[in-house]
Amino acid sequence: MESTKAECVGDFTGVTNIYTDSNQITDGSLFIALRGEKRHGNAYADEAIRNGASVILTDKKIDNLKTPQLVVKDSLKALHQLAFFNRKRLKEKVVGITGSVGKTSTKDALTHILKDQCTVFSALKSYNNHVGMPLTLANAPVDAHVIICEVGTNRPGEIMFLGNILLPDVAIVTKVAPAHIGNFGSVEAIAQEKASLFCNASVSIHPEDNYEAYYQKASKDSKETFVFSKPLQTKALENTLSVTSMVSNTEINYILPSLSAALAENSVAVLTAVHALDFNVEEAAQCLGDLPITAGRGGIFKTCISGNAIQVIDDAYNANITSTMAALHTLNKYPGRKIAVLGDMLELGDFSSRHHAEVLETARLMKDTQLILCGENYAYAAKKILNQKFFTCINSADEILPVLKKLVLEGDIILFKASNSIQLHKVTKILIASSYE
Repeated sequence: MESTKAECVGDFTGVTNIYTDSNQITDGSLFIALRGEKRHGNAYADEAIRNGASVILTDKKIDNLKTPQLVVKDSLKALHQLAFFNRKRLKEKVVGITGSVGKTSTKDALTHILKDQCTVFSALKSYNNHVGMPLTLANAPVDAHVIICEVGTNRPGEIMFLGNILLPDVAIVTKVAPAHIGNFGSVEAIAQEKASLFCNASVSIHPEDNYEAYYQKASKDSKETFVFSKPLQTKALENTLSVTSMVSNTEINYILPSLSAALAENSVAVLTAVHALDFNVEEAAQCLGDLPITAGRGGIFKTCISGNAIQVIDDAYNANITSTMAALHTLNKYPGRKIAVLGDMLELGDFSSRHHAEVLETARLMKDTQLILCGENYAYAAKKILNQKFFTCINSADEILPVLKKLVLEGDIILFKASNSIQLHKVTKILIASSYE
């Protein structure tokens, strides 16, 4: 622990893992007590110890604690120091993934298709902020062949800061879109932020889009740059998609377990990364057919509401205008009657009214589609745009299931899409677990 310059109170021989959540602690772990907005992490030290923590790292010494402590000036800074220290120990490839949409799906897909060719380490969840990414890196085993980290941002400069810790061998920008645009002011500023991950990368991978100038400036010191395009061709096959893509001048054919256009675009970025990492692209592509779809990111499942058999597209994890339009495009591929449950898109600032209106203008043109709109932003836009008989407005996610119980018919397909804090995931979790009567 020399990298943190900590004062050691008590004796310990080493730790197995590092956590900031006391509920996740395993035997022999280090628990880092971070300062929260309402409570200091010290409040959870006893719980962490009960769950198996052998050492507590804190910036506020805990009196009369028998468990060893590492006392530092700043717990968060110490986490960053531990992550950077471990990064210098890693001899194999470190991959950083950023983008306005598709970070977690790309991370999970790359992990899945490489696991038969090498040892891969990546976070189980969407750990991409100033705590989650360093935590993933700090826990990366030195014997892994590929370490994959997500790098997120909701304010200017965050990706550059995290990139200076991660120092990725391969950096990927999945897509630039107006996510968190209220904090950036323009899509161009978002593009500049995302591209900054290339400043520390040996290999840069980015989409073919309108932000090439930002990518080129940030990747000027990269040894190689790869540009990926949208799939050459896609064909719907019930709930799967046949895809043909061009990866480094080679045509690749494969199947995806979803009709999602967004997943199809992500798949090209994933296979480009496989090529950049010098693994077998053809072999990796065939593994996409049994790709598990991450919860809340476009997976489809069957359930029942009031005895009516239905299908649900669970895309409830997060939303901006780009990902919501893509979700509606996927929903529209399905035959029959459809219901789109749309929750407000947040952190849009002055763009909020326009973006919600644009989504509803698209939804208005979809055939056989009912809308359930959750939140004041959609409600405001709907009154100006939609015919009353095609939509229902509600205030919270708690009202969704009772409304669906009255509205749903046999064979309906229902899309859930919203910013994460709207909590539509609580509804899809209930529907995945069992039927709703």
